[in-house]
Amino acid sequence: MRKGQKASEEARRKMSEAKKGKKTWSFGKKLPPLSEERKKEISKALKGRIVTKETRTKISSAKKGWNPSEETRKRMSEAKKDKKPWNFGKKLPSLSEEHKKKISDGQIGKQVTEETKRKISEAQIGKSIPLEQREKMREAKKRFYDNGGVNPNKGKHLSDEVRRKISDTNREKFKKEMSLRGEPVDESYSSETKRLRTSVEYRIWREGVFQRDGYACIWCGHEHDLEADHIQLWSTHPELRFSIDNGRTLCRSCHQRRHRMERTGIFTLNTKYEWA
Repeated sequence: MRKGQKASEEARRKMSEAKKGKKTWSFGKKLPPLSEERKKEISKALKGRIVTKETRTKISSAKKGWNPSEETRKRMSEAKKDKKPWNFGKKLPSLSEEHKKKISDGQIGKQVTEETKRKISEAQIGKSIPLEQREKMREAKKRFYDNGGVNPNKGKHLSDEVRRKISDTNREKFKKEMSLRGEPVDESYSSETKRLRTSVEYRIWREGVFQRDGYACIWCGHEHDLEADHIQLWSTHPELRFSIDNGRTLCRSCHQRRHRMERTGIFTLNTKYEWA
């Protein structure tokens, strides 16, 4: 075939059938890495080439059920090490609603195995999101709500089983945190706290704090996901639990940062505005 000449659909079909069952010349061979010049030539040759929907369907069907061995996965992982993804540092355009719907529909019915869940959980151990990234996430969330966005979970009700799992997870986190501090865990304290936090006195205190602060976070001005924070901790100052002067309105993000930085020893009452 001459350079620049395009094969007809019939010719392509015949070539495809002729190659079926035949091994490629590079099968089982460890090829040397491509030079940068060669990569540019390949990239230039593929520029403007459109993959038809039929071809995409064939590629997708060919990959269905493919389960690479552990050795293959290890090789793939090693090959990707120290390589930056194609979208590294690029500001990608936002996805269209149609694209989002396609992604959402594609996830319907997919189930993650317990082994995969365990691997994901183990991979996250010890990882923490940098403060700069947390700030970007908080600003993006604020912009979302300011532009009229609605929480996708609003109006949804969790089943009793899901609530129980969340409760058990939070209880274990609380126990782990208390053990790291070297403090004993009192089960009766948890039940007493639950009773007080659902009492009328607590609701009146919370509403009073919100009204005084104008229903906005006093640190960032956020008007969504508001929480009443105790300046002097609930656990160490029981006499100030329902004192409005001991409360302040924070959004969920600022509230979490306050306690997180307090645990790490960075946060103090005198430096509360330095990182807000």
